[in-house]
Amino acid sequence: MQKPARRPLPPWALVIGGTLVFSLALALALGILQFYGPVNRSAVRGLQEQTMPDGSVLVLEKVTVGTNHQFEWQPKQSFVDWLQRIGRPRHTASAWAPGNAVVVWLSRREAGTDKPLDFDWWQRSVAVDDSGHEFDDDNAGRNSFSGGSSSGLSGSRPFDPLSPGVYDLIVAHSAIVPFRHSGNSFKLRLYNTSGAVVAEFHVPHVSPAALPVWKADAFPATKKIDDYDATLTGLTATPIEVTEGTRKVIRYSLNPELAITREGRPTDDFGTREVTFEDPLGNTSYSWNPRLSRDEPAWKLKIKLWPGDKVVPDPAHEIKVDHVALADPKNANVIQAKRVLAGAAVEFVAAGGPERVVYTDAAQVGSGQSSYAGAFAGESFLVEVSSDRGKATTTTTVNCKWPHLLARVTGLDADQRLAVRISGEGGRALATQQIQVSDQTVIFFQPAAGEKAVDAEFIVERAKKVEFYVEPPRLEK
Repeated sequence: MQKPARRPLPPWALVIGGTLVFSLALALALGILQFYGPVNRSAVRGLQEQTMPDGSVLVLEKVTVGTNHQFEWQPKQSFVDWLQRIGRPRHTASAWAPGNAVVVWLSRREAGTDKPLDFDWWQRSVAVDDSGHEFDDDNAGRNSFSGGSSSGLSGSRPFDPLSPGVYDLIVAHSAIVPFRHSGNSFKLRLYNTSGAVVAEFHVPHVSPAALPVWKADAFPATKKIDDYDATLTGLTATPIEVTEGTRKVIRYSLNPELAITREGRPTDDFGTREVTFEDPLGNTSYSWNPRLSRDEPAWKLKIKLWPGDKVVPDPAHEIKVDHVALADPKNANVIQAKRVLAGAAVEFVAAGGPERVVYTDAAQVGSGQSSYAGAFAGESFLVEVSSDRGKATTTTTVNCKWPHLLARVTGLDADQRLAVRISGEGGRALATQQIQVSDQTVIFFQPAAGEKAVDAEFIVERAKKVEFYVEPPRLEK
């Protein structure tokens, strides 16, 4: 039996079939394009958005809490990149803030086009507490991503405008001191260079649970330190006007009023004091511009008392080298006196002359470079330390018009430090300045005219410590 012949499809059926296949292919291609998106769209999803007065969109991209702050961003692949199996690089921006911090990451784009926009208008941000008080942010920075590269800056605001170019993303950040607040967020206001509020966010953040509430000591407060009495009679705040970026602001320096007595009589056994403050949220700060939560009923005041130039000589805790010959300019006299003092390894390496002196040795401490610039006795100086792990060498360069001593110390604990005393003819104490760069200690000194040799003492001293609870001064907010 013969099979019936297949009848050809009518022309309209061919058209419909071809259209259907084309439509399916087009839909698939559009779906892929939508999924992978154009190159300049960020994969990061913002937490909140606000429209600024100029119509641009400000985005709260991310909030990081603690001591490590990073922002990662990777552009989506285009359809062409996907077909060619070209990956898009992942970019990372880092932010630094002293101690614990709440770091806020922001981006800005043009409405309708999503074109990334700059932050050269940004003057400051403030956190608002439950009482309506504003607290300035700090440690601001900006990062820009373009193609396979990125760049960043930090410092005073307003930032200089970015150079003309095509950018995939521009992100800015700043840090807020953690503070107690109700609810699961706090208010953040952003100001432009004209002093106007241009946006306001509710930053997600939960105050740490079970925080203690400290009570301030009544003045005068006296604490015992071995056979000494430390009496705190007050805490003053000195306002100082400084310029930050384009604006003048008032910052404060805190001064504990402390008296030290021994057997009821004032003593000068301690040459220097190291003062730090702490709040129950874990924020720590020095005396200048305290970076603490101001609404706490009490801060902890921690004082270390160092003997300094009052240290009592002790052969068991010092290296003493007499008649150290002063070196000619650009040269050094090698000493290499070594000793373990109170658990720390101390080495008097050399006596260097004025001008530029370069030391190279095998005391390798890792890879990297460090430097410190300043001034001593009216002359500028620069100390640079460069370590090369591959060559296992460390190069120390000292450049100053005054001579110096070079020492190395390792193994000091948090309550120890190296004190250096240099004496001229007749035991006369010379003016000195001590600089620490990496594990290298450089001591600049000012000899008398014509002096040929000095005596040097290297002493490991230990601090005596005392703590008080103080009511935070009422600073302008």
